[in-house]
Amino acid sequence: MIEEKQLIKNLHKVYLQHDVTKYNELISFYPLALNTCKNISTKYNVSLQQVVGILSCLSPRLRFSRNITATELFLQGHRNLHTGVVMKKCSDILKTTNESEIVKIINGIKTTNFYHNIMYPTNTEYITIDRHILRVLHNDNIIRVTNKEYGVFKSAIVKAAKKVKLSPVQYQSIVWHVFRDQINSRTKLKQYK
Repeated sequence: MIEEKQLIKNLHKVYLQHDVTKYNELISFYPLALNTCKNISTKYNVSLQQVVGILSCLSPRLRFSRNITATELFLQGHRNLHTGVVMKKCSDILKTTNESEIVKIINGIKTTNFYHNIMYPTNTEYITIDRHILRVLHNDNIIRVTNKEYGVFKSAIVKAAKKVKLSPVQYQSIVWHVFRDQINSRTKLKQYK
């Protein structure tokens, strides 16, 4: 396990590369995602908790714009958008409006935190740590995270965010977007070689 000091250094190295002209957009990702989900909730006449729950379940390995599309397609009746396990979770979420039941159905560390970050963007108890953030923390190496390691990674994000006077959720959003854009740039470069 990498020491916390190094984890913070890895995060901050990526954070410092953010585009200052997109700063407000980057720190507003979760409130904007919440507004998008509210619109979908109204459009399809399902609860906000259900929309965010379905969106969270569908989120692994999807960029956010495709995640929104997949959520809407699911609400239109499409059932071949992800693995069978994920589709069952989405179907089960449609059967309840009880938030604690929805969170139990979601179940995964990343997807549960993503749900809470969207539903409650100012609540700093939850921080989404997905494959992009894990790669930042571990110098571009892909690892799996345990509950214990999640706590260590969350602590590093909280401390890094405090240094720049941001909420941990805002800081995570900036780092995530910067790293995602770097990945996209690398992919485009490979296509032209």
